[in-house]
Amino acid sequence: MKSCNELLCRKEDDFYFSFNVDNHGIVKCVSEILFNMIKEKREVVILCLGVDSLIGDSLGPLAGSILKKNGIDNVYGTLDKTVNTHNVLQVLSEIYGEFQNPYIIVVDAAITASDYSSDIVLKNRGFEPGECLHSRLPKIGDVSLVGVVNHEDEYENNFISLLKHCDFEIVRKMAKVISKILILTFEKLKNKENY
Repeated sequence: MKSCNELLCRKEDDFYFSFNVDNHGIVKCVSEILFNMIKEKREVVILCLGVDSLIGDSLGPLAGSILKKNGIDNVYGTLDKTVNTHNVLQVLSEIYGEFQNPYIIVVDAAITASDYSSDIVLKNRGFEPGECLHSRLPKIGDVSLVGVVNHEDEYENNFISLLKHCDFEIVRKMAKVISKILILTFEKLKNKENY
């Protein structure tokens, strides 16, 4: 079996790591990669994007709620208080007002042109929220963990409909896996006495 670093897809300093949610051992592997990405002693903020009214788009708020229930601090975006395209700039302003030079991990759902449904993608760059809805928002964050909840369909090009018609169990499973990755990463950070 290949090591985590051998599975990374690299292009100069940019990389991404894509894996199926059912891949065993992936939590530890991705957590190690993420831990190594957070080299500086910067305060980590997790920004979980989405709304609870669309099954596919609830991935971020589900993950945020799981993280909060497990005692992870600095989490923005839960089922009780969602962060979405309408309020993300205000929330970012709050984050930058509270934290000096935070390391922002963005968690969100995505729809892809290919059938990578049930994949989780770790990228060492930010994420453009609402891109599939043609929102004109800037790229945010330092790193992103994105769950692919559906793929474009030749018969259905309405992204709201594609976000509505997702398998909730897969969305829930991806939210749990993303949360486990982040919880393990935070445990490693605490053990290194960064926080």
